[in-house]
Amino acid sequence: PEGHDTRISAERQPSGDLALRLEFVESADASDHRAEHAGTEIYLDPVLAEPLSDSIMDVQSGDQGLSFVFLPQNPEAPPA
Repeated sequence: PEGHDTRISAERQPSGDLALRLEFVESADASDHRAEHAGTEIYLDPVLAEPLSDSIMDVQSGDQGLSFVFLPQNPEAPPA
């Protein structure tokens, strides 16, 4: 929405995996890392900044609808 920042945050699950949350916030957290592509800014929870630093966020359509995926910028690198 206009006037809001897009932020991706993470929450550690009991399994040890990270659950990601895409949210629209009035302002990014001071500790967030800023990513920009084609004029779109996204703020990342500091926990995610390093693991996703070499990734590109994309959207895929599947049996359960749309989902976000993170693909390596360098196709020879392992996915995040």
